[in-house]
Amino acid sequence: MKSKPSCYPRRGTAFQYSHQIAEYLFPFALNLKTLRLNIVVADVVVVVVVVVVVVVVVVVTVFVVVTVFVVVVAIVVVVIVVVVMRIDLFIVAATAVVVVVVVVVVVVVVVVVVVVVVLVVIIIVIL
Repeated sequence: MKSKPSCYPRRGTAFQYSHQIAEYLFPFALNLKTLRLNIVVADVVVVVVVVVVVVVVVVVTVFVVVTVFVVVVAIVVVVIVVVVMRIDLFIVAATAVVVVVVVVVVVVVVVVVVVVVVLVVIIIVIL
């Protein structure tokens, strides 16, 4: 006698949690228990939504923190350079703005790439 296939995917609890979330958010996809494809699609949708939310939250948080930190450091450096070295404020401020923009863009790009790579690896491991 064959055992009845489980509705839950085979591996680990991570997918079981996503399945429960999918069951809550997408009950229409689970009306036909025989169609495992619907369950898998619902699970994948949940995983994708969670990944997108995590990426957006991390990127926005890092962007805000890095921007504030770099701007504060830039202001301190500009004040020190103008007061101590007596260089023209306009030249120093313009240079500081360029440096701030470049640093913020580079940090945000690096963080986005790292977060996306980590999440893709996690999804591949889960799936």
